[in-house]
Amino acid sequence: MLTVAQVNGEGQAFQPGPSKALFPIRASQMEGGYSGWPYAVSRDGLRFLVMLGTDAGSPAAAAELINVEVNWTAALGR
Repeated sequence: MLTVAQVNGEGQAFQPGPSKALFPIRASQMEGGYSGWPYAVSRDGLRFLVMLGTDAGSPAAAAELINVEVNWTAALGR
């Protein structure tokens, strides 16, 4: 379950408020050798990018996979 909490960063002490459940996620932190956070939040806090776990034997899971090309503009000059 992904949760959210308001925090007060003013002053000397970190003061978290009560937490609230946002939505359930089936995130896989270790799949594919990745060991970082399995999600990212947009600056405005309204959008989430979540790395989901997959069932390797499931054709439905394989159909949901996407490829993200990073630094694709570098390949244009080739």
